This record gives sequence, C-alpha cells and structure tokens, in this order.
Amino acid sequence: SDLDVVVLDHLTSSLYLERKEDLQAYTEAFNALRIHALSPEESLDYIAALGGGA
Repeated sequence: SDLDVVVLDHLTSSLYLERKEDLQAYTEAFNALRIHALSPEESLDYIAALGGGA
C-alpha cells in the first residue's frame, strides 16, 4: 500500500513528512532496499560467516 506519512526520528525530536513528493522519494528508497536485501535465510548465513561459523 502507499505511504500516508514518513516519520523521521531524531535524538531530540521527530519529523513527519506528508507531502506527495517526500512520500514518493521514501517509497522509492525503501523499494530499492527491499530489492537488494538478503532473504532471512541468506541474512543468517551471512551473519554466521562473519562470525566464522557455518
């Protein structure tokens, strides 16, 4: 579903973005992360390899 709001949490405050242009930029960034993200199983294997296991 489409985003209605983006919340950016900072150390001392939060920022709420609701403009269509802002939401589109964050939607595109999130989709790019999802495309390149490892699956849960691949993530476990990667973490194990970093620790010298598996």
